[in-house]
Amino acid sequence: AETGTWTGKGDVLVTNPKFWSPDTPDLYLMRCYLVKGTAKENAVVDELDLSVGLRTLGVENGHIQLNGKRLVLKGVIWNEDTPTGGSALSEEQMEKDVALIRNLGANVIRFANHPPHPYMLDLCDRYGLLAMEEIPLVHTPGQVLADEGYVDLAGSMLREMITRDRNHASVLAWGLGDELESMHPATRNAVERLVALAHSLAGRPTYYGASLLKNDISSTLVDIAALNLPSDDLQDWKRGLDEWRAGHKSQPVIVAKFGTEVQQENRRGTNDPLSQEAQARFYLQRFEILRSLD
Repeated sequence: AETGTWTGKGDVLVTNPKFWSPDTPDLYLMRCYLVKGTAKENAVVDELDLSVGLRTLGVENGHIQLNGKRLVLKGVIWNEDTPTGGSALSEEQMEKDVALIRNLGANVIRFANHPPHPYMLDLCDRYGLLAMEEIPLVHTPGQVLADEGYVDLAGSMLREMITRDRNHASVLAWGLGDELESMHPATRNAVERLVALAHSLAGRPTYYGASLLKNDISSTLVDIAALNLPSDDLQDWKRGLDEWRAGHKSQPVIVAKFGTEVQQENRRGTNDPLSQEAQARFYLQRFEILRSLD
């Protein structure tokens, strides 16, 4: 039997379309058939149903624009973990997590350090949660990124992630890694290559989780200037955010990661830094700073 591939293209006109957004996660059902035979007499060999969201997405004038409107991100990092099954979550557990995140008022999830299970992106499409997903390029030294073969492997991972997930309306941006040695020239070269690859595969913004406030020579290459900004001192945290914004005026700036550790069920009040009350105050103080930004 002969084997091979065939690529077909077609146009579909949707009158008065409903655009997908976190507020209105409208999806269309696209049903694809593979048929054998003539135009008058044919048999269905296979079929595939896809849920498709229509929307426009891009970066303009230093802001993320969704359907022509500025988008302000409010999100969480989701770790694929459960006390009983580790990273082996059931579909019911995934949906429970997505519903809880949506009920928080969030509109984006960052899947840090690896792409999520495909079902999570189906849920993001349905619930109206944007997704930031990234390849597992974490804490990578510049000396390692100087190896062409290593960057080729990273590019292969990026290609697999994008080609798998680029038809999801919920995917906001492609992450190229996290906390790289971004002051190294080899890192800048690697980021430049990965950005070009991502842009060639899908028209979505790129980012990586930056951790160096000073001497970062790579973050201006990506579309979104995402900063991991942990700090126990509130003034240091604000100062670091101001410095980062001043160095990335033409890019959307987001705080991609921050937080503080607590002891489970510790309710001893704000004077105990490991209490849940102290953690709540930690977040409220930083949220107030973020709300004050234009």
